[in-house]
Amino acid sequence: MINRRLIRIKVFQALFGEFGQENTRPSVTLSNIKKSILGVENNFLSVLNFGPELSHFINSEHNPSELKYQPTSDDIKSYKLITNNSFIKKVAALNEIEEFAKRPSFDWQQEKEVVFLIYKELKKSDAFKIAMSKELNEENDFEFAKFIYKHLLLDSVEFEQLMEHKNIFWYDEKIPILKSLEKVFKSYEEQGQIQFPEASKNTEEDLQMAEEILNNYLEHRTDIQECINVYTPG
Repeated sequence: MINRRLIRIKVFQALFGEFGQENTRPSVTLSNIKKSILGVENNFLSVLNFGPELSHFINSEHNPSELKYQPTSDDIKSYKLITNNSFIKKVAALNEIEEFAKRPSFDWQQEKEVVFLIYKELKKSDAFKIAMSKELNEENDFEFAKFIYKHLLLDSVEFEQLMEHKNIFWYDEKIPILKSLEKVFKSYEEQGQIQFPEASKNTEEDLQMAEEILNNYLEHRTDIQECINVYTPG
């Protein structure tokens, strides 16, 4: 999830925010960088938690049993396609998701309007129509759940705009998060259970690398600023 490229980006983003300001404190900058690096896992959990939160939203806001008219078989099936989705239920049962849900850094229930718009996007998709034409079973549940997550990260404008608004680092974290989701899917395909991916192979080394980049900048700060002044006149 966290790689060297992402670490460099986060350091440069922090330095860009500090550039030109007087009385900047390197210790504060470093603290912000480390907080941002460690926050990638929470952002991944926010995305992974969308499935269970979508299920909860549909169950509480669009339950066909609560309609004034008699629900059709398609109404009931489309409801079960997500609320009774075996893969989404297994995601919800992950210890990491249960702990995250107690104190979410991103609360989907506060974004019901966006969740509803994404739900409508899903229902208009070809993948939804295909899923509705198939039997509801574990294999087809998994295929549709994969589509939901990939749609979020690759196609949903509503989701993209919301994440960019909530997380200024979203553009750079998006691909690592997508790759982590693919690891989740692969573990489920191969083992029949969800393996939560590691945020980092070595968190201590990642944080040390970030600190070294920052220190290297501080050591050559005057030279760097002179170069910037020369090559960016005015």
